[in-house]
Amino acid sequence: MAMSSELQNKNQNVNIMQNNEANNKEYLKEYTHVLLLGVAFCVFVSIITYNPADPSAFNISSQVTNKLAEITNTFGPIGASVADWCFQVFGIGAIVFSFVFIAQLLNTFRRPKLKSRFPLRIFGYPQLIFCYLGLLSLIAPETHFRGIDLYTGGLLGNSIAVYVISLIGKSGAIIALSIAGLASLTLSLGIRPIATVSYLLSLLPFRVTKDFVGIVSDVAPEKEKESVQLTHEEIFRRNREEIKKNNSENRINKISQNENIINDNNSMESENIGTLNNINSAFSITKTDYDSLLNLLDYHKTNSPKKNPEIENQKLRQEANQIEDKLASFGVKGTVVRSQNGPVINVHEFEPASGIKVNKVLSLQDDLTLALKAQSVLIGLQPGKSALGIEIPASIRETVSLKEIMESPHFQNPKIPLPVALGKNVDGSPLIADLSAMPHLLVAGSTGSGKSVCINIMLMSLMMSKTPRQLRLLLVDPKMLELSNYDGIGHLLMPVVTEPDKAAGALKWAIEEMERRYRLMKNYQVRNVMTFNNGIEKGEIKAQDPTVKLEYLPYIVVVVDELSDLMMTAPKDVEDSIQRLAQKARAAGIHLILATQRPSVDVLTGVIKANLPCRLSFQVSSRHDSRTIIENIGAERLLGKGDMLFLPPGISKVIRAQCAFVTDKEINSISDKLRKLYPAFYEADVMQDIERASQDLRQKNDKVSAFGMPSISGDNETIDENTLYDKAVEFARECGNVSTSSIQREFRIGYNRAARLMDRMIREGVVGQSEATGKPRPVLKRF
Repeated sequence: MAMSSELQNKNQNVNIMQNNEANNKEYLKEYTHVLLLGVAFCVFVSIITYNPADPSAFNISSQVTNKLAEITNTFGPIGASVADWCFQVFGIGAIVFSFVFIAQLLNTFRRPKLKSRFPLRIFGYPQLIFCYLGLLSLIAPETHFRGIDLYTGGLLGNSIAVYVISLIGKSGAIIALSIAGLASLTLSLGIRPIATVSYLLSLLPFRVTKDFVGIVSDVAPEKEKESVQLTHEEIFRRNREEIKKNNSENRINKISQNENIINDNNSMESENIGTLNNINSAFSITKTDYDSLLNLLDYHKTNSPKKNPEIENQKLRQEANQIEDKLASFGVKGTVVRSQNGPVINVHEFEPASGIKVNKVLSLQDDLTLALKAQSVLIGLQPGKSALGIEIPASIRETVSLKEIMESPHFQNPKIPLPVALGKNVDGSPLIADLSAMPHLLVAGSTGSGKSVCINIMLMSLMMSKTPRQLRLLLVDPKMLELSNYDGIGHLLMPVVTEPDKAAGALKWAIEEMERRYRLMKNYQVRNVMTFNNGIEKGEIKAQDPTVKLEYLPYIVVVVDELSDLMMTAPKDVEDSIQRLAQKARAAGIHLILATQRPSVDVLTGVIKANLPCRLSFQVSSRHDSRTIIENIGAERLLGKGDMLFLPPGISKVIRAQCAFVTDKEINSISDKLRKLYPAFYEADVMQDIERASQDLRQKNDKVSAFGMPSISGDNETIDENTLYDKAVEFARECGNVSTSSIQREFRIGYNRAARLMDRMIREGVVGQSEATGKPRPVLKRF
């Protein structure tokens, strides 16, 4: 035990030394940066206050005769010499470059992320200086400045100009130095040329198509801003007029034939209708737009609590000692070999002594919770390690920023088709999942556990990183509150669905779209949507009919915020639709995100669970609910407010993490920005197909049995008892004899209710005594 304690103290001392060394390096970097900024500022002031009459070691003025004359430069003789040398070497360019250098240093202070690329930008400055000075000397070789004559680009610029002219002539030198100067400018300022050109082209009153077929006239920017403020009726009318102008005559006839279906639904009259090809957006999001969206996520700047590393390390050591002492008092000897401080949870790896059973340690969770005065303590196995993980709530709860996760290189990896930001692991690393690899996600959690925030986090990370040409969304929100903010964004196939019967119709449409995509991919002999889209982009897949243009197939994500409402409305239809989509939709590029706050077996049936292996559980109310969602206990001991357990596909071990947080203000800001970038353009065919499927479902639910009784599922107490009794009597008269089970089957009600109806018919003399036990009762002739 003494050796173990000594080893533990040694490891803790090593961790403290490493933290101190990292802090010293960071402090040295910041000190160097401040020193460099101070020197640059002094040089700039010296240049600004330059006077040719000041004596200096590099005096270029022949008019200076009195070396003891009064020096007017702010920084005295040193400043005068530095300024004189700068004007000799760089000419007028000395003023510009000194100012730009200071501005760049200040920008690096404002955006610390730029420090990692600062050396690369420094490398671009010399090239920019050479090109700029050379151009100055080519355009105006000499100039008169503050009473003296000097080279405009200085000695350096004049030498560059003379050398380049000797090689390619004056005209060629101007062109070559201009191109090289622009390239150096992009490098020194960290600008991406392609993204910048795309952004500038998007500002023009016309746009160039991807295939460079020609120039297509577009709406002026003023009209684009005005369209955001238009009423729903005006938007609907204008977009229908645009469809009539841009689409073929067959398309016009198809829309006019289905216009009655659209107008029957009041909610559809006020929406934008079109096709994917009508969406005025780039194929992929530009870096400028992406950064502008990220800048709207500013909650972490003012509200995120800060942790002191030294204090946190001290608390970790105290917790480790308490764990060892408490377990030893129960006869469980061992050592905490490693401690990790996370955003919300501290993890201690406890290695039991030889002969200690794991179950004995697991049974002491509640005792450790009491001893550590913690809200909850979780103990579990660590895969690949000989230690148990003991998870204890941290004293300071850190808020996980969505912006920090979306700025990580892993999230911006172009090889991930559908990146979903979830939060941070217990070790503080970003937790990012690929929805295309899941391929479907099941989310559960009680009220206030963070489930709805997680849904918003996933939707925002998808819409902020993908354009409507890459991703379309079908949102189902029976509660009519959580997803309504996203109405009017171009990613949506149709307005947010709030009616349960229409939601079931949306799932039916997703199945039809899946089958259509499979038929299309079969014709072109490809295995999945990604291969199909890559083939179109590279020109390897061409339409079999020359008159038909193949369309890029975007990913489709169906999000259901409350599955239990759908299961109560049409359980059989919803379950069958989810089963088919979960089994087949992955290759077609269609993915499901299903959320519920009631993970009971009647909502998450065995069929649904078997086809959705990827699970995400927030705090639930009981162990039974925890087993239902993640096949194990533990979710009932979570802390709430974003504390979650993630079960990736193909892995039996759950991952504990803290979900990222986003405020309502940030959601509204991002939604408004997305509406301006991608105005709503709903798919007319999708809306019509979903409405048609919903009508079929309503007709099925309203189908009347042979005796006029509406078909109902479960023991529906909302049906009037007298009405049900009259139907049961009519049923008995037509059959001639009746039993409790036959009433139960005919009207789809529970046994208790059917037995009450039978007792009433016996009392009122409708039926007589049965001939034998288990036989139907005959209907009396007098009735």
